[in-house]
Parts: sequence; C-alpha cells; structure tokens
Amino acid sequence: IAAEISGDTELLAAFTRGDDLHALTAQKVLGQDTVTKDARQAAKALNFGLLYGMGAARLRAHAENNYGVTMTEEQAAEYRDRFFKTYTGLRRWHRSQRDGAIDTRTITGRRRLGVARYTEKLNTPVQGSGADGLKLAMALLHERKDQTPAGTFPVLIVHDEIVIDC
Repeated sequence: IAAEISGDTELLAAFTRGDDLHALTAQKVLGQDTVTKDARQAAKALNFGLLYGMGAARLRAHAENNYGVTMTEEQAAEYRDRFFKTYTGLRRWHRSQRDGAIDTRTITGRRRLGVARYTEKLNTPVQGSGADGLKLAMALLHERKDQTPAGTFPVLIVHDEIVIDC
C-alpha cells in the first residue's frame, strides 16, 4: 500500500516480483548477503518504524521493544539514512507532507479531516487503505457466500487476515 501511495519504484518492483520485503530491506539497508532470522527482524523494525516517520531515537526503542533488536541511536540514524536512500519514493512522499492540519485520503477515497501530526499524515492513508481493502474483501466474501461450502463463516478478522471456518 505504501509503495502504491508513494510511487516508490523499488517497492513496487519488489511487490511485482513477489519479494519478501523484509529480506530485501535486510539485504539493501543492513548489507546482509544471506538474510538471517535476526537480520529479517531488524529489517521489519526498520520497515514498520520508518514507513510511519520515526526518527532515530524512536526507531531504536521501537526495534528493541517490539522486535527484540538492539541497536544504538547512531546505528538507527545510519539505518534510517540508508533506508531512505534505498526507498527514494518513500523519502519524497515523506518530504511532501505539508505543515499544519491536512485532510488525508485512503486509496479508495475515504478521508480523515484535520490530520496535524506528521506520523498520522503517513500512517492514516496506509493503514486506512488496508482497512478499506479488508472491508471490501469481507463484502466480497458475503456476496459470494453461495459459492462456499455450507456452514462457512468468518471467525476472526485481524490486520490483513480473514480466518474462515469451513
């Protein structure tokens, strides 16, 4: 979703190829030829932290608290710099955010009025578009319920997954 919104060519190409984005970030940003489980975890911290506008100090804490990845603030700053040199479309999109309150939109056009915080200007279109997609998938599931085995029903919907009992 962020690739589409930002127009980042590296991310769009990775999506088209079906690449593991966390492994790709580990290779390109962390300089890992062979991506280990630990390197992939560190790349997840970078992808999910930097996408939404974290600076080095918050990234360091985010990586440790959410992914068990320890890095210094200096390392976090270096990784942040490499990340945005790798994903230049994301950098352009980040820098295009105007000061002050703005209205944000999801890919489907749903809007949120008066978004003032920088991180929310980045987060809302991406997370909101993901939520829109999930809602559309649920509607499609309902529309096509006659094509599913008898007794099929959704039991859990979280983030980007729909768990169905059938």
